[in-house]
Amino acid sequence: MTALTPAAPAEVHENKDLQHRIGLGLAVAWVLAHLWIASPLPYLLADALGRWVVITDMQQRGLMLGFALCLAFLLFEPRRLKLLPAANRALAALGAVAGSIVMWNYGHIADNPLDPGGFSLAVAFLGMVLLLLACLRVFGWFGWVLVVLLAAAHLIPLALDLPYPRRLSGAEALLTLHWFTTESVFGIPLGITVSFGIFLVMLGVGYDVLGCGRPLASGILRPLPPDAPTADLASYSRIARSLWALVALHFLFGGSALAFDVGERLTFESIGRPVLLGFVVYIVFLAVAWSSQATNNAQRRKRLLGIGAGGMLLGFVPILSVVLSLAHTVFESVFSGLSIRQPGLAGSLVAPALFLGASLLLIVVAKRQGRPGQRALWLGVLMLLPLLLFFWTFAVDRLSPGLAAVYADILMLVVVAGVGAAGSGGEMSSETEPKCFVAPGFLPLCHGTARVMVRVVILAAFSGMLIPLAFVWLSLFVVLSG
Repeated sequence: MTALTPAAPAEVHENKDLQHRIGLGLAVAWVLAHLWIASPLPYLLADALGRWVVITDMQQRGLMLGFALCLAFLLFEPRRLKLLPAANRALAALGAVAGSIVMWNYGHIADNPLDPGGFSLAVAFLGMVLLLLACLRVFGWFGWVLVVLLAAAHLIPLALDLPYPRRLSGAEALLTLHWFTTESVFGIPLGITVSFGIFLVMLGVGYDVLGCGRPLASGILRPLPPDAPTADLASYSRIARSLWALVALHFLFGGSALAFDVGERLTFESIGRPVLLGFVVYIVFLAVAWSSQATNNAQRRKRLLGIGAGGMLLGFVPILSVVLSLAHTVFESVFSGLSIRQPGLAGSLVAPALFLGASLLLIVVAKRQGRPGQRALWLGVLMLLPLLLFFWTFAVDRLSPGLAAVYADILMLVVVAGVGAAGSGGEMSSETEPKCFVAPGFLPLCHGTARVMVRVVILAAFSGMLIPLAFVWLSLFVVLSG
């Protein structure tokens, strides 16, 4: 017994390493799977390989939720209740099965939409429980807010004896609505995330991996108190990395980048309001950060600084997205009519192929530069190519935002590999990243994308669950106001 005692910590550490390796492998699989699904390749190969290579939109949503629930228990450590690595792996496996049931059991669910059967309902109940647990693990106290909000949306109307529609009466009807329709968990928010959200997140995380996140975050946090650890706060992975992802998502979801008419896009609603809202949020959280100077408690001061820094970065998101929208407008105006897109699905590959050739040429040129300054200059030009390709294919070639982002992501993979091979690039955060991530590369890009996407997918799922209950709260408002 005494001989086994010293080996226990090493065994636990080895199990955690195994868990991290499994999580990293699944993160890579998640990125590659959605790049494959969104690319033209399945449609080009469907005649040769069969229609099974093209999966439906509902199946894509199931695949995304399965990956998210699985990686929530592999890439995120519980904040209070610590579990054994084997328990985390078991929860991850159950999450993968329950979250992706609409993919691997799609035929049965499509044939029986109103009565999926006892087994499917049991899996749906398990999925709901695991979704709540994943929310608490990933978001901490904010996860409790989401869970309480979801419970209140269901229970308060019942307590007030408000009329529920027939489809919301009974546990089976609720499970069917939430887990087997496109009106709840697999609703519009998750559909948007599948269509192009993940690819914009990957593009933003790619720039963070290349080292563009920390300088930008440090500049945004410059008004903090003089004794604030600005460098530490800027490198906080959940803030700095999510900043780019939120900017990319807001750039598209804000509406200013979706309208192709330049005149309609340059309005106060599309530019002035986001900037004003972001500025107000920025000032409010700056005041929260400065309030830390009034306390002598070091732990409370650190917490207030962290909250203030996170809010300041969040407030700057709409401002940065407006900058990207203006750049998009200028790009469209200058290069309008210069589209090089050819007819047919394969014709959309012309611009990506040209940008890929340019990136490979820049990588070769950068590696042959003897002076670090010259190498950094060429690599800086190289880093701009994915964003330029996104603007060109989206604004000039008029591809869908999802397909444009896919091409930009593929080019980002080449750029990240080239910057890493040239021995230059950004520093990886040591807080949550594996120690092997010391330079830009494919693995840190997939790892960072997966961590951000787990949060995005869980929020999308909760948003979808609350949408069907909006009419219940509307009736509650009518009752209280009448």
